[in-house]
Amino acid sequence: MTRLIPSPVVVDIRPGALSDLANVLADQRISHSGRLAVAVSGGSGARLRERVAPSLPGATWFEVGGGTLDDAVRLADEMKSGRYDAVVGLGGGKVIDCAKYAAARIGLPLVAVATNLSHDGICSPVSILDNDAGRGSYG
Repeated sequence: MTRLIPSPVVVDIRPGALSDLANVLADQRISHSGRLAVAVSGGSGARLRERVAPSLPGATWFEVGGGTLDDAVRLADEMKSGRYDAVVGLGGGKVIDCAKYAAARIGLPLVAVATNLSHDGICSPVSILDNDAGRGSYG
């Protein structure tokens, strides 16, 4: 039996990488139209949005409430009718995990833009989300 392991198309870790995000996303393998669903947190995500939004005019922005399974399902439901090329998770681990789950649920590629590189969330296909029983791994 063959097993496929998802891996990143691009890993870009350097000063100024966030400023160059639009060029990475314009790559034909990620977004041919610029129609992106971008997930951010309500706190620091607002500042990230102010910084990045001018370079992503075709993006629709979604606020992630937290790192729960319910938040991830809600995010997927909000995104599913948008006809996006990709989902972008911009922020910390909770935002990226919710974006990963939502992208998988609606069948879109994920671009993880981590603001904290303290974990493997940018390249792992697994989302760690809080649920009614505690915490679970999804993916």
